[in-house]
Amino acid sequence: MRKGERMGGEPELGDRCPACSQGKLLLIVYNDNGESTSQAAKKGLVLLGGNRTSDDAPSLGCNRCGAKFGGRKEMLQFMKLKKLMGFKG
Repeated sequence: MRKGERMGGEPELGDRCPACSQGKLLLIVYNDNGESTSQAAKKGLVLLGGNRTSDDAPSLGCNRCGAKFGGRKEMLQFMKLKKLMGFKG
């Protein structure tokens, strides 16, 4: 089974988009206007989500069709990764 073609369950970071089957799911970053985040968005590594504060805001988005998925679990994973990598917002 190829990545993005899991049986059941929620889509995950890096999966093929279940809506369009063409794009890749990237992390949506909210409330972060830092230079490192802007550069990551320009390189197509993350999507910018604006100033949303809800815990149930989507955390993954398709880089092709714009469909959104996920929730808090993925956002918490990203915050841990961001800290480990030394990103500053």
